[in-house]
Amino acid sequence: MPISDAPGVTSVSFYLSFDHPIADNDPGSVAKEIDDKEGSYWIYYNPSVLLNLHDKVNYRLAVHKNGLTWTREGVEPVLQGTIMDLKKE
Repeated sequence: MPISDAPGVTSVSFYLSFDHPIADNDPGSVAKEIDDKEGSYWIYYNPSVLLNLHDKVNYRLAVHKNGLTWTREGVEPVLQGTIMDLKKE
């Protein structure tokens, strides 16, 4: 799940929970702040997290831009493979 870069973005935080919703103010199973983009994208990738087909990745993203924080929450099903790859195209 790459996040496109935009002027003023200084970092992106990824909060993940597997098969369980993320409650308010809960960092989830994985909480990672990325402060260095790859090319023109902000990416969190962890090949050591193993998931099964049809597991669900619950996420909260926080984009830090121009001193403000913008958030987005959602759920993504694991549709292929058994290794979580949030670099999905």
